[in-house]
Amino acid sequence: MHPQTILGSLFVLAASVLTIALLVRRRRIRALEKVGVRTTGIVTHVDRRSDDAGGYSVLVEFITEDGSKFSAMSGFSSFVPTEGQEVEVVYDPRDPLLAEVEPGNRAHQLSGFFVATFFVVLGIVLLVIEPLS
Repeated sequence: MHPQTILGSLFVLAASVLTIALLVRRRRIRALEKVGVRTTGIVTHVDRRSDDAGGYSVLVEFITEDGSKFSAMSGFSSFVPTEGQEVEVVYDPRDPLLAEVEPGNRAHQLSGFFVATFFVVLGIVLLVIEPLS
């Protein structure tokens, strides 16, 4: 098999995995938004991810309706809050550990789909264009 074909297949595979992960996360967010409670949290820590995907991990503290303090971790790629910044948190009142930070951040959600689309297009181009001799 030609290396260009292998590379094209890997790009399409990576885009497929990314798309599935994004859809699963979006489904989880929608389910959480149906039963969840919205509150404001404070970013307490921002850490650059060490994985190849880049982006940031953000730790946020928030207080539930009953006055309990919880922390939630979330990942960001296109939007990077700073420590001390207020952000929106949606949590499940039955289990506040199930929380999402900035769940409505459209730029964050769309950036993942743009990346996936880029990989699909690049993969298809590599698969369709006649392999270089």
